[in-house]
Amino acid sequence: SPEEIDPVSASPLPPENTNVPEPKPAASASTHTSSPKIGSEKIYCDNFTIQSYFAEKGFDITISGSRNAIPAVENLAFGIALNFDASAPFIRYIRDCITKKHFENVSYYYGSCTPGEKTAAVQLAEKLADYGILSDVFVNKANSLIKVTISSAPRVINFLTGDFMELYAQSVVSGVLKQYEKEHGMKTELYTNALITGIGQQNELDLVFRVADRVFWAEIKSGKFNPDTYRLLGEHMGVVPDRLILLAAGKNNEQTDAIGYFYDFFCANVGTFKNKLIDMIEKAFKEDNYNV
Repeated sequence: SPEEIDPVSASPLPPENTNVPEPKPAASASTHTSSPKIGSEKIYCDNFTIQSYFAEKGFDITISGSRNAIPAVENLAFGIALNFDASAPFIRYIRDCITKKHFENVSYYYGSCTPGEKTAAVQLAEKLADYGILSDVFVNKANSLIKVTISSAPRVINFLTGDFMELYAQSVVSGVLKQYEKEHGMKTELYTNALITGIGQQNELDLVFRVADRVFWAEIKSGKFNPDTYRLLGEHMGVVPDRLILLAAGKNNEQTDAIGYFYDFFCANVGTFKNKLIDMIEKAFKEDNYNV
């Protein structure tokens, strides 16, 4: 994320996640439900890379590879992401506790939550306990309290504070890129946490990827954010308008559509992310009159 810079290390792409369901598109989502629709011609770009693209723009880029999560963690991340709307109040409370370094004797009051949020909080607490992320889970239904201990392990903290949503997005993007490779013979690249230096600052990109000679950026947010930050950086990088997609988990369809309109980039929630991702890529090829 442009606001934060985390250390990165090279790691290979994780195996494609085949054991989790695809998110169901929201009612107002795009009509893309199966595969990209670019024409049958094959587009090869042997000498074009993400690094060469940024070099032309005057940026130095340090490419980190992709997160090396095991399938079990990817499956867990998918489950949390797909149910984020209902579990968001509990997740945000846990994050606040982590920020305050409050890991033990954590009490979450869910009395003011909706029935769906109550159920989601209890189920998520128990699920995270199964995976060793939380412990000492006790649900006091009489007082509407969930008591837990949060692990202070660095990977746990990273997972709870945002990695789960980034792993979900990475898996979706990886699957779409594989479709372009298989169905259209296009070369693709995908990197996470790429550090770029230029215009007097250093920034971290959650996901940067290419299809043939089109480079795209995906930013993943499951908390508060300032969309103008991404617009300004995207303009310098040459991906705004229309080659940046912001996954704004927790926003509804109207909100993401409005953000996309105001800031000239694609904006999606969990339910619309895959379809809008395909829309973005296809629009990039339509601009140069490829047979779509």
